[in-house]
Amino acid sequence: MDNKKNFVKNRLNRGTLYGITSRKYFNCHLDSAVALINSGIELIQYREKEFSFQEMLDEVREIKKLTTRKGVILLINDHVELCLEAACDGVHLGDEDMPVLHARKRLGANAVIGLSTHNPGQGLAALETSADYIGIGPMFPSANKKQYPVAGSAYAEFAAKNLPLAKVAIGGINRENLSLLLQKGIRSVCMIDGLYRSADLKEEVKKVQELIGLA
Repeated sequence: MDNKKNFVKNRLNRGTLYGITSRKYFNCHLDSAVALINSGIELIQYREKEFSFQEMLDEVREIKKLTTRKGVILLINDHVELCLEAACDGVHLGDEDMPVLHARKRLGANAVIGLSTHNPGQGLAALETSADYIGIGPMFPSANKKQYPVAGSAYAEFAAKNLPLAKVAIGGINRENLSLLLQKGIRSVCMIDGLYRSADLKEEVKKVQELIGLA
């Protein structure tokens, strides 16, 4: 895929559904990646907090074979060295992870780098980095983002109006509350429980894409 950074920016600015792998609902991350890709998702983040480096590497290499074959972007949550070792497309960094400046030096100019932000101050600070996109959230209470206060739709509106970076909203988002974020100017969202808890993942992705305006 040519110029992956532009691909990611264009998709997020146009509006897309950003997927995150999960062991909570599947036997392994590979199975969840397969399900996401088969549902039409083009941008996937591998997120694992408990495995050893070697366990993650073995799994990511298998997922990378799949994403390369399908033309899907694969980003790694937090682990810059894992991204390098598995030759992935980039990383998504939390506010307590390696600074974007250091990650850029390790990964190079062509790597995709995303950065989590949780309030307007962090969002504005992200403009001074070489991050290609920002995550904004948590938008709503989320079991996956318990350590952060809810940023809410006010931050969504601020980000849409004041942060000229590609962006994706995350945290407690589902099909029922998505419309509020779309009204605030958000175009791309990440759902975890909101997707995986559905009876039919592929059908849920289709319905979300219709709301975003992709279908």
